[in-house]
Amino acid sequence: MKKYQFIVCVKLSLFFVVQFSMSNALGETLSTMKTTVSGVKISNMHKVFQGTPSSAQMGEIYRGVAPKKQSDFADLKKLGISHVVVFKNFQKSAELESERESLIKIGIKDENILHIPMVWKDLPSFKEGCEQTLDAIEFIKKNSSDPKQKLYFHCTVGEDRTGLLAGVLRQLLDKWQMDKSYKEEMCARGYGDGNPNKPSHVANSVHDALTPLFWKLSFKIEKGYLSWDNLDRRQCEIDPEVSDNYKNFIQTKPLKKTCKN
Repeated sequence: MKKYQFIVCVKLSLFFVVQFSMSNALGETLSTMKTTVSGVKISNMHKVFQGTPSSAQMGEIYRGVAPKKQSDFADLKKLGISHVVVFKNFQKSAELESERESLIKIGIKDENILHIPMVWKDLPSFKEGCEQTLDAIEFIKKNSSDPKQKLYFHCTVGEDRTGLLAGVLRQLLDKWQMDKSYKEEMCARGYGDGNPNKPSHVANSVHDALTPLFWKLSFKIEKGYLSWDNLDRRQCEIDPEVSDNYKNFIQTKPLKKTCKN
């Protein structure tokens, strides 16, 4: 009986790992998280910017998975996407060039495609993570001032690096508090262990690398060091880890490296 239970557990574990990483085997990029944008089939796609009275003249901002299939690119064209941020590192440069070529084919100009080699684990430093996040936000800000523009940003499955960027944008644009951004924009869209099908070692690596970066950027936003109108890159030179203000900040927040209650 114990042997049978062990076999069943192994099979179930393999099922969830395969389900999460099926994209690699089939050459497609999938997420088990539902899309909330009507009329498209791209996995885990959501509209990040909802619009506020103070920024009603901005374009639309979307997030999702890396487009792979022809139908994915057709969906981006149908939505009228004009700019794309590729917020991920690549194992092979040919993968980036393939996506770039496909985006150009649907009418997106080469200069409107920005690649930022953001990692999902083993982040070298706060400085690098901060600068890469601000690079993406500056590009989005510059190219979303026209209400006719529509931007799309993605990593691989649109959950972790994409979630980090979306969570920071929510605070800058919609004035969400850190906790709300974390729960509703990150965890609810599959960030870390917010996707129950994600292998635990992957979720743990994400939380170890990206969650502290999110906390520190949130601290700088809450304290006024960073804002939509003041994306001061000098702030990336100062890791708040050693700051007494940051220590007080994290003591007053229910901070955990997990999406589970």
